[in-house]
Amino acid sequence: MYSNGITFESRFETISSTIKENNLDRIDLLKIDVEGSEFMVLDGIEDEHWQMVNQAVVEISPKHVMRIDALKQHFMDKGFRRVEVETMGHTGRVQDSQLACNVYATR
Repeated sequence: MYSNGITFESRFETISSTIKENNLDRIDLLKIDVEGSEFMVLDGIEDEHWQMVNQAVVEISPKHVMRIDALKQHFMDKGFRRVEVETMGHTGRVQDSQLACNVYATR
């Protein structure tokens, strides 16, 4: 519920359930920008579906930048060969940033 008293109901699905429902055989680009729930979304991809993803871009909210190394390793473990981090207006260590950043993963 928001502070103004308005409640919104939504239906949530995992990426894997969407893959199954739509009989997808590949995902050219998976873009995730979910304002702090990035890891929950990634956890919704079953192991057998990761091979379908050719590229991924995940925007990491400032509150999760300290987990950037774990995310990079996660992509490497899922078979991505190149994983890069783009900071948004921050120089220095990504983990010290108070800004969002993007993680790019390609096969």
